[in-house]
Amino acid sequence: MKADLEPPDSDPGKPPQGRLPEVTRQIDALEALSRDEQLARLKQAARKKDLRAEALLHSVCAGHDAGDQELYWAAFEALVKAATPMIAGRMRRLYGISDDDLLDHQALIFENLAERVQRKDPGLEYGIRRFASYLVRRSIDAMRSRHHPWALSLELALEKVDQHYDSEGNLIELDSDPPDVEFEPEARALAREELEGLQRHLAHLPQKACEAFLLSRVLRRTQPQIAQQLGVSDRTVREWIGRVAKALGERKDL
Repeated sequence: MKADLEPPDSDPGKPPQGRLPEVTRQIDALEALSRDEQLARLKQAARKKDLRAEALLHSVCAGHDAGDQELYWAAFEALVKAATPMIAGRMRRLYGISDDDLLDHQALIFENLAERVQRKDPGLEYGIRRFASYLVRRSIDAMRSRHHPWALSLELALEKVDQHYDSEGNLIELDSDPPDVEFEPEARALAREELEGLQRHLAHLPQKACEAFLLSRVLRRTQPQIAQQLGVSDRTVREWIGRVAKALGERKDL
């Protein structure tokens, strides 16, 4: 057993003790075919979904290692067709994800998977042994990404501005991309619900008023800092924060 196999977050036990017999049989059957026969079989699997995802992931890795792009993409397409219902079922059942967000979520998963294949990540063997569990881990990784559709809107707004403040409150330029901020999937889903609720309550207010409020409450920016970042006066920032707080029913001395 490889020591560097990664168990998924939802199952922190030991890695599975080898490949399933059915997976081994399907891999052996594919490898016994000629190259053209393998290509035809993988294309059939994409249409009929009659091969296990574990065997398809093995074919994806084998196609990449052999430098055969046609086999690689045929296997990858079949894997996407097999994995998509698994992702959709879990995300809809646990989080009630929308169809649009689901497409972005799936894209992050498959981009991450392709990167792992390209760098020959040893953890891929876990996916060849138990793909469903492996997919859970990749789905969690996707939800933690700042590129996920459920990423906090404030985080993306700050990235777009591409600025931050030093310890003395001075505005400085970033030399690199901001770090990935991780959120557990459950927290991400709750945050999404809260943001949607806030958007309904604050729909009558300017978008920058909401950004000013979040910068003040979440990131503890001062009103002069917020005014400089948003390009408005201190008085406007003070009024915006007050209007948002009133709309949210806050009773704080602003």
